[in-house]
Amino acid sequence: MDLLELLIGPVPWVSGSHSSGQPEQSARQVVCSTFSLFRNLSFYPFLPSIQEEQGKEILEKLTGCFMPHKDGLLCSLKKLELNELRMLWERCIFPPVIFGNLNFSESPGGPFTSSQYEHSAAILSHHGGKSILINMKEHLVYSYILPGVLEHFTEESRKKLLKEMHDDLSKETWAHEPSLGYLNSDPAVTGTGFRVSSLIHFPGISLSRNHEQLLNALNAIGLRGYGFNVLAGKGNFFWVSSRSTLGCSEEEIIADFSGKIQKLLKIEEESEQEIYKADKNRIEDKIFRAYYQLLSARLMSYSEFLELSSIVRLGVYLQLIQPEILELLNVLQIKSATGHIQLGEENPLCQEEMEVLRATMVRLTLSEIMNIKEKGA
Repeated sequence: MDLLELLIGPVPWVSGSHSSGQPEQSARQVVCSTFSLFRNLSFYPFLPSIQEEQGKEILEKLTGCFMPHKDGLLCSLKKLELNELRMLWERCIFPPVIFGNLNFSESPGGPFTSSQYEHSAAILSHHGGKSILINMKEHLVYSYILPGVLEHFTEESRKKLLKEMHDDLSKETWAHEPSLGYLNSDPAVTGTGFRVSSLIHFPGISLSRNHEQLLNALNAIGLRGYGFNVLAGKGNFFWVSSRSTLGCSEEEIIADFSGKIQKLLKIEEESEQEIYKADKNRIEDKIFRAYYQLLSARLMSYSEFLELSSIVRLGVYLQLIQPEILELLNVLQIKSATGHIQLGEENPLCQEEMEVLRATMVRLTLSEIMNIKEKGA
């Protein structure tokens, strides 16, 4: 397996809505969720304090321990081109706490040369749903990315996945203190060393300019919000994560997080209904203009695609547009991003060439639903 296979292959968490069919109305705003376990090796300092030789030792030790199977992929981040790194970032393979400070512009880039990742690596599964990150945030970050809300992930499947993660991690000795649990440089993941996150679409809150309400709600119910990643903070998408893990089991964290996400979705649904009732004609006009602009544009930046698709998604939530479009928009959200487009071309593209290809991809993909009638149109 190489990065090209990952590039042209399906994105597992956007390849379909859910195995059981279309998601429930209240769950459509949640694009994907991640489980992440954070670990540090015993007898080594945390990353901010390690020496170069220690970084090398950690990399060699964990690479040898977690070397992927023949269908997996080991990537040294230091050796990746910027667009290769961007492609992995666009697929949300890295948890939201990773690469939060990097600013990927839409223009093509050369080699990624940050000394911060001199001894960092990523081990990726062939399907792109599992990642093992070495010397990034902590010595080890082990993650799975899943489609949609956690309620669609059965208890049996959840236990099986967590067991697999723990069985893999049992190969090493991790920094642990009996009264505290697993030790990490981030106090929020000291304890079980577990974090769950969801990428959520908040068009109602954003259009009603109630960002402060969202932040207050997050703080009040004990969640953490992130306004970064290629999809976060643009097109009204945001990562929301669990906060503290100390004194809580993984199952308790998942159950608590799932319940709190439902409260957020309720606030979002109320905001959508309020703005629609307050200005029905203008909202419908905005939705259908965005819809036909996606179907007809000849030039399109990625930011413009996210903004237009965000409005069209709102049309689905308000039952004005058929829900089948959500799956296509989910795929386009990844496949039309800058890194994916650029890596699919032999030569670097200028900005206009990039926008032409993106607009063409969007038109051809959405042409599949041209024969679907919009509800209420």
